[in-house]
Amino acid sequence: MFVNQTPVPPSPISSSPLTWVTTPQHFQSMLAKLRQASEIAVDLEHHSYRSYAGFVCLMQLSTRQEDWIVDTLALREELTELNEVFTDPEIVKVCVAQSAPVPLSTIILGFSWRRKRHSLAAARLQPLRR
Repeated sequence: MFVNQTPVPPSPISSSPLTWVTTPQHFQSMLAKLRQASEIAVDLEHHSYRSYAGFVCLMQLSTRQEDWIVDTLALREELTELNEVFTDPEIVKVCVAQSAPVPLSTIILGFSWRRKRHSLAAARLQPLRR
């Protein structure tokens, strides 16, 4: 399952375009690029104040070439199309830091996950370097 590889340093922020995704056209363009990626980083911002189930209000997606911030409120109907990418076993998904939004994304947004790696869980398994 895990293969020992040499770490790939991130590109400078200045060389990675950032797109604010608020329309179905932007979403489809992003989705086409995500289909071609071998690794995707995912971060979800979840709001649950005064809400029983809560909701995902913002999604951040990154490849090694590009970054996107997705307005999940404006694009709620389109979000299930991400299941194609999230369930593709050839694409590694790295979920950033928090533990609650990922399981909630399955319940609230209907996402499915395959070959997901969680950065917080991975950090707990790694010995602390000094």
